[in-house]
Amino acid sequence: MPYSDSSPTKTLARALCAGAVALCASALASAQLIAPEVLVVYDSRIADSRSVAEYYAGSAKVPGGAGSLPGIRPLVSVVDISTLTSSVGGPAGVFPAAGDIPYSTFAAQIRDPLRAHLWSTQQARRIRCIVLTKGLPHRIQNIDAVNAGLGDNPASINAYISAGRIGNLTFCSVDAELTLLMQTLNTGEAGLNADSRADGMIINPFFRSPTSIRGYSTRSISAAKTFLLPGGGNNGFFWFNQSDPALSTTLTAGDIYLVARLDGNTVADVRGMIDRAQNLSFPIGSARIVLDSDGGTFDGTGNFPPIDVGPDYALTFGVLQSDGRFPAANIINDAAGSFANFWVGPLINFNTQPGGPPRILSQPALLVATYGANHGGTGATTAATTWASSYNFLPGAIINSIESYNGRSFNGIGGNPFVGQQQIADALAGTTGATFAVGNVWEPFSLTVADNEQIVRSFLLGNLTWVEAAYTALPVLSWQQIVVGDPLATPRRDREDINLDGRVNIDDLYAWQANPVDLNNSGSADAADLALLETSVRGYELAAMKNTQR
Repeated sequence: MPYSDSSPTKTLARALCAGAVALCASALASAQLIAPEVLVVYDSRIADSRSVAEYYAGSAKVPGGAGSLPGIRPLVSVVDISTLTSSVGGPAGVFPAAGDIPYSTFAAQIRDPLRAHLWSTQQARRIRCIVLTKGLPHRIQNIDAVNAGLGDNPASINAYISAGRIGNLTFCSVDAELTLLMQTLNTGEAGLNADSRADGMIINPFFRSPTSIRGYSTRSISAAKTFLLPGGGNNGFFWFNQSDPALSTTLTAGDIYLVARLDGNTVADVRGMIDRAQNLSFPIGSARIVLDSDGGTFDGTGNFPPIDVGPDYALTFGVLQSDGRFPAANIINDAAGSFANFWVGPLINFNTQPGGPPRILSQPALLVATYGANHGGTGATTAATTWASSYNFLPGAIINSIESYNGRSFNGIGGNPFVGQQQIADALAGTTGATFAVGNVWEPFSLTVADNEQIVRSFLLGNLTWVEAAYTALPVLSWQQIVVGDPLATPRRDREDINLDGRVNIDDLYAWQANPVDLNNSGSADAADLALLETSVRGYELAAMKNTQR
């Protein structure tokens, strides 16, 4: 990811206090994303796609597979894309399976038929999340046919930009383009800078949202949106949203779909990833969090606030320190360079690598945020492409590395042969792999990668589902990112289960009153701890109530 600095964009007091209760209930009124608001997309012609969909949604909704599977999330909606009609005729979907597709294929075989399906089934305003399954494409090629694979070659991208074509970068992920399903972004595209909104990236209106996607109205989702250009040489490289949310032409969080992917090297890997996401309970006292930079600025400088809000690792560390629920001793915040200061796990021995030995975390990790292969000193080592496989991961563990091509290898296309980096598909593999990841399928420029600060606020310390938390962390849409893992996974923290019944609910408030617990490690059990507990309890209870409403 060589374009960070040289990028053109660099230039209650008490739980029973009525006031506190009202404030908390208001903030969490929209609860969380629920299963009936999720649409799983699969292709019955692709065995892996059908198998993943069947495991997740159940055999009753996905026929022709193993049969008799109850489904991990049986209340989700499902569509076999091969039964839909492409906008150019014939079955929709891409078969045989392919990782990379032209924009024209995306539009005709995926976007248009899914859009028509949602309207014809009256689900366009009810569905809030789309889930893509293993075997469906994940990369859209640059519209410029001569430079279709541009996003894979950093040198070529640099030359393209130097030639004045920064406003014509159209390579992106299928997932990120589907977030704007109701918009026809490629209208007017003729190979020029900013001639269509498929050029470049669009500011994410859900970025840094403190509440669920359910809190935003979908009433204007079908209206064509007006996007604003920044002016100057950045036209087409990114697009602003209008500032007035009352206008139907303004893109708001209610106008987008959150898109997640259930994908991996094998169907068994995907099933394992889904299984690990169920009934999460984070062991607050023992879980380790790794924030491993090298003192560089890949994680942000704050030079472009709509996208880059500042040094992400430092901000993330500050949030964890301020909250206090994760013990300070269990949070690794290392900004030192060289391979000797690169953090790895104990499962692979890198001690004999040049510049080693690296620093080893023996305890299980819950979040690994790292520069990965972009960490100074890793370039000549095998750790650059295998560091994630060395970790012990807890169920629910998250991988978020600042590596340009860490989401490339799905659909069997492998890592970038020009740029060796850890692949999140490998990090999610096996019975003890990570559970969630955010990745990049082409060169994203480092200012657009997911912010750990928001992942921590919304998921590790909050109550949003995984897909909601991930999208609060993504500054832009229509770009390179993919969100991998069960979108409906919900976090819980073990120490908040005061009565040890396996749940966090109002009974834990009563249990805390009877036996106060110091949740934030301040040295005393007080009103601040009770406020933290109430926020969690009310979030979970609202979600539970909403899930039973049909």
